[in-house]
Amino acid sequence: MTKIVSIIVPVYNEEAGIAVFDAALRAVAGRLAPEFTFECIYCNDGSTDATSKSIDVLKKNVLSIHEIEFSRRFGKEAAISAGLASATGQCAIVIDSDLEHPVELISEFIARWKRGVEVVIGVRKRPKTGFIRSVCSSLFVWVLHFFGDTRIMPGATDFRLLDRKVIDVFNTLSEHDRMFRVLIDWLGFKREEVYFEQGIRKNGVSRYSFNALFRLAVSALLSHSLLPLRMAGLLGICITFISIALSLFMIIDKYILNNAGNYNFSGPALLAVLNMFLVGIVLCSIGILSLYSASIKREVSNRPLYVIRKK
Repeated sequence: MTKIVSIIVPVYNEEAGIAVFDAALRAVAGRLAPEFTFECIYCNDGSTDATSKSIDVLKKNVLSIHEIEFSRRFGKEAAISAGLASATGQCAIVIDSDLEHPVELISEFIARWKRGVEVVIGVRKRPKTGFIRSVCSSLFVWVLHFFGDTRIMPGATDFRLLDRKVIDVFNTLSEHDRMFRVLIDWLGFKREEVYFEQGIRKNGVSRYSFNALFRLAVSALLSHSLLPLRMAGLLGICITFISIALSLFMIIDKYILNNAGNYNFSGPALLAVLNMFLVGIVLCSIGILSLYSASIKREVSNRPLYVIRKK
């Protein structure tokens, strides 16, 4: 029987590159036919250019083309989630339309899936990003490994194949603060990695700003780790013991040893400094608690992850 492969393509202001991506995808689909047929689901994340019109033009081609258009920009994670919720294939492949993810690797992904692999992960060999972004990415992986409950591979991307059973389980996840690749790693299943050289973007520039990446990293850390919350309490305990030890030292030196160490502690001044230090620690702890409280608020508000304007 012919198997259906769903291609999930999140797009935002990609009108210039849609046709090139579609041509490359149709070439791969032609080589895999008739054993596999493809449905391509473009998840339009509130584009402000002519991306939607470019997708309408593609609907005249051989591939089965679908579009999910958001009412505004909700982010790439929401776009991927919307695409997976609409996928009808026995497996789905998430891929960017800028050709940085090599379309030719789809054949390799499917070959691995046919051998029983349930999650195929595209891993970049040498990410072509700026120095600062590369360092921040490595730091995020290290922090998530150290503080988090989920292990992710350095260089791993959203370019992935998911078996139908993985898609069905992913669609049951309800959290709003989500990072697709971390959630898939958390789910487990039988997986393999495919390493690739990052392609050259044909049109435009990356739409992910540093601020957006930073917010995504913080969201992933809060969603997959309770250690920062525990550290606030541990830090408070440590500061309490240090304060007790320092107070005893000051009292013994000033009132019992009669300033034998010649430190000349000024009681009010030292008390003020100590209070300022402790207030700073309390504020840091409150800040961490506030992040978790904000995350809880977003979850219990139960707003939809995205709003579809047209499908």
